[in-house]
Amino acid sequence: FVQPRYWGKRSLDYLWYGIGAYIKANPQIKYMFGPVTLSDSYPHEAKELIAAFYLQQFGQQTKLAVGRRRFEIRDEVTSFIAEELAGDYKESYKKLKLLLEEYGVKVPTLFKQYSELCEEDGCQFIDFSLDPDFNNCTDCLILVDVAKIKAKKYNRYIG
Repeated sequence: FVQPRYWGKRSLDYLWYGIGAYIKANPQIKYMFGPVTLSDSYPHEAKELIAAFYLQQFGQQTKLAVGRRRFEIRDEVTSFIAEELAGDYKESYKKLKLLLEEYGVKVPTLFKQYSELCEEDGCQFIDFSLDPDFNNCTDCLILVDVAKIKAKKYNRYIG
C-alpha cells in the first residue's frame, strides 16, 4: 500500500522493480494475482463507477472467483458503463476520469498501472469485494498473465 502523499513519486517504480526481480529469479511464475484497493473514503457512487468500468474493460473471461462479500454495483451503473464507456480503453478512461472529477476523486494509480501493464487480455479484474478487516476498503482481485506483459514494461522491470 502506497500512501497518497507518495503517489507520483518513485515509490511505485521501486515496487515494480521488486516484483520484476522476483519474477526474474523465479521464471516458472506464469501468473501474478492479488488485490488492488479502493479506499472507503471514496464516495460509494465513485466506487461503483470504477468497479463497473474495470469489470467492463478487463473483466474475467471465465468465472475464476467470486468475492465472499461482493461489492454490489447498481444495475443502472453497470448499464451506463456498458453503453457509454465500453469502447476504446483510452477514450473510455478519459470519460471515467471526468466523471470521477465530479466526486473529487481519481482512479487509484495501481488500477491504471495494472490495466496498462499488459497486452490485450493480459490483466483481468476478477471481482470486487468489501474488506472490513482493511478499514472497509473495496478490494478487487486481479490476475496478470506474465507472458502478456508489454515488452517495454517487461524489459524495464524484469529484463
